[in-house]
Amino acid sequence: MKKFLRRILLFIVVFLCAIPVFFLFGLFIVGNQYQETYSASIIDKVARLKSINEPKIIIVGNSNLPYGINSAMIESAMNMPVVNLGLTGYYMTDSFLENIAKLSMNSGDIIIAGHSNFTDDGIIHEPLSEWTTIEYHFDLWPILDKEDYFTMIIYYPSYWLRSFALWITRQGNKANPLVEAFTYSRRSLNKYGDIPEKPEVNRGDFRDSKVKVPEINDRCVNRLNKYNAYIKSKGATFLIAGYPILENEFTPPKEEYDKFQRELESRVECEVISNYRDYFIPYKYFYDSHLHLDNEGAKIRTGQLIKDLKRWQSKQQNKTGNL
Repeated sequence: MKKFLRRILLFIVVFLCAIPVFFLFGLFIVGNQYQETYSASIIDKVARLKSINEPKIIIVGNSNLPYGINSAMIESAMNMPVVNLGLTGYYMTDSFLENIAKLSMNSGDIIIAGHSNFTDDGIIHEPLSEWTTIEYHFDLWPILDKEDYFTMIIYYPSYWLRSFALWITRQGNKANPLVEAFTYSRRSLNKYGDIPEKPEVNRGDFRDSKVKVPEINDRCVNRLNKYNAYIKSKGATFLIAGYPILENEFTPPKEEYDKFQRELESRVECEVISNYRDYFIPYKYFYDSHLHLDNEGAKIRTGQLIKDLKRWQSKQQNKTGNL
């Protein structure tokens, strides 16, 4: 028994000693291997975020934003620089997507969440994908919540092995023409963080997509209210805006969205500036899913968001004038 325990102890010691060796090898020899992927666009988005010192509009949320916002239109209409931080919600939590804005948030900033659901539990479900996003970009690591660290450490060996395989075969950091044809690439995004060109090759038939009215849970509400408090402490403003709702024969009645909106407004401590009815957009303007818009659809959705922002801005000016 003692011999067995000694072997276990020896294995643990060797394993713990090997971790820093593998980490240093990965950091200085293998390096980042996923810098041409769609999620690697976070590097450019954060660079733009940090480069703007004046009050700016920061948009956070899932892929309905890069695939459904025309930031240049907002910048022109609101006379404020815009940063579209939207990324995939397929494996990134909403808290991760929101935390990106914390890397450079200043007084006068307007942070807009374009969430399509309000049940995110903040738990990382695809830690390997999170690793391929942040890699050894240490300036991105603060995006992670403290609760995420243990999970990320557990999955580091898997990330290391995949990166090592790309490095040894010299396949890392290469653009994939097939992937780029479907716009899922870092190169697909413009300086704002939008995806301006959407090839017809990826437009499919998803007419019967499961469009659902968003649900709301306590954990998400508590997170959003804490996020709002943090934003206010920075002298900035947090707003929630609508997301594109695919309108066809399968879409739930608008009255159900009215009920959802009333509940949302009663539970969050920030302002909901949109009427979700205004974000019903005909099926023909959607691209490759029930949350992604083509260029014309993005203009329609962005035009509505500008109206919402203008209306909110006018209300703020009236409040100031009445003080």
